[in-house]
Amino acid sequence: LVTNLAYTLAPAAFSPQVIVPATINITTTNVATWTAYTSVDFIDISATGTALNLTDDSEANIVSPFPFTFFGATSSDLRVGNNGGILFGVTAGDLGLTNAALPAAAGLPAPAILPFWDDMDDETGNVFWEVQGTAPDRKLIVEWYNRPHFNGVGAATFEAILYETSNAIEFRYLDTDFGNAAYNYGVSATSGLQQNTTTAVQHSFNQPVLFGGKAVRFE
Repeated sequence: LVTNLAYTLAPAAFSPQVIVPATINITTTNVATWTAYTSVDFIDISATGTALNLTDDSEANIVSPFPFTFFGATSSDLRVGNNGGILFGVTAGDLGLTNAALPAAAGLPAPAILPFWDDMDDETGNVFWEVQGTAPDRKLIVEWYNRPHFNGVGAATFEAILYETSNAIEFRYLDTDFGNAAYNYGVSATSGLQQNTTTAVQHSFNQPVLFGGKAVRFE
C-alpha cells in the first residue's frame, strides 16, 4: 500500500505519520467462534421467605403487594406451581407436569411465567416467596429451593423475579444439576413466557442451557 514515499532517516529518527486511503476490491469472509457467559448473584430467600409447602404437582396462590403487567394484562394474583412456574392473573388451575414447547396448547391454563417448567417433586427443599425493596422499586421473588425431579432425583434451585414499575422478569439459576443426564441443566424443561396458546416467548425447550450462574431477563 505504501509506495513512492521515501524518507531518509538518521539512526533512531522517526518519519512523519503516513496515512494512505485505499479501497480493498476483494470479498472477505470472516469466521469467528465465541462463547458468552453471564454470571449474576442469586438471591437466596430460603431462610427469610414465606414457605409455600408445595407438594408434588400442587399450586399455591400469592398476592403481590404491587400490580404487575404481563402481556398487557395487569393483576396482583399469582399462582405458584411446584412444577417450576407461575400462572398469572388466576387463583385456580394446575401447572401441568409435562412440559412442552411454547406456545403450549396444553398444561398451561393461564398466562404463565416459566423459569424451569418440568416434572418436579417434593422430597427435599421447598418453594418460597418474598418481596424486597421499597416502592416503586420492589421486586417479588419466588424461589424453588433444593427441589428434586420426579421421582426424587437430585435437586435444583432457581427463581423468578418480578420487578415493580418496569414489569421486567428475571430467571436466575443457582444449581440445575440433578446428577442425572436425563434432567440436568434444563434438558427436560421449558423456560419462557406464555400469554396464550398462540403467543409466547420461549427461551429454551429441552435444551441443557439453564446452568448455574445464568440469568435470563425479559423486558
